[in-house]
Amino acid sequence: MNNFDFNLLVVLNALLEDCSANLAARKLNVTAPAISKSLNKIRALFNDPILVRSGSKLIPTPKAIALKKDVRQLVNRIESMLNTNMAFEPHITTVSFTIAANAPIVFTLNALLFCEVQRSAPNVFINLVHDSDYDNDFLRSNDIDLYIGEMRSLNPEITIRTIHSAKCYFMCRCGYPILASDKSIDNLLKYHFMQTKEKYPIGTDETAKYF
Repeated sequence: MNNFDFNLLVVLNALLEDCSANLAARKLNVTAPAISKSLNKIRALFNDPILVRSGSKLIPTPKAIALKKDVRQLVNRIESMLNTNMAFEPHITTVSFTIAANAPIVFTLNALLFCEVQRSAPNVFINLVHDSDYDNDFLRSNDIDLYIGEMRSLNPEITIRTIHSAKCYFMCRCGYPILASDKSIDNLLKYHFMQTKEKYPIGTDETAKYF
């Protein structure tokens, strides 16, 4: 029991309540593959299938039904203990957060996030880093607390939420072949694009350069 993962009880409770990996994942804010991985550990722990498929549904085994009430009570007790005196007070908090993002988001956060943090949580330290400096395991290795950026391949247990979307406009001459094709990312990437990049101080004649 020294290495027992109490998070498995939380997952088991959600699975027994909903009898659905997708609903349990939504309730716990994790991915369905992460729930499936935890269910495999739960099955090994109790030496029982716990949930078996019947058509399109998952049905609890007799052992799972017997465990349901005790598991729910245990989870409620643990949550009650952990939530005692755990209120977040930003004005006195002294924690630090490392946020990884791409260059445009880092630039935007510098202007917006720091002003809000300085106002509401003056003792909190925010460390902004570029996501290009890290591989895809940066969240799992605890190097980064939060990643803000475009969709990328991440580990299945990581929760992903869309917080913003933006339109992108392309300019081309009338009759250009791209207009007749599907506007998918794969097709767009077949063409050459030009983007401005600021390399010189604003006010000089060479502020806008192309690459």
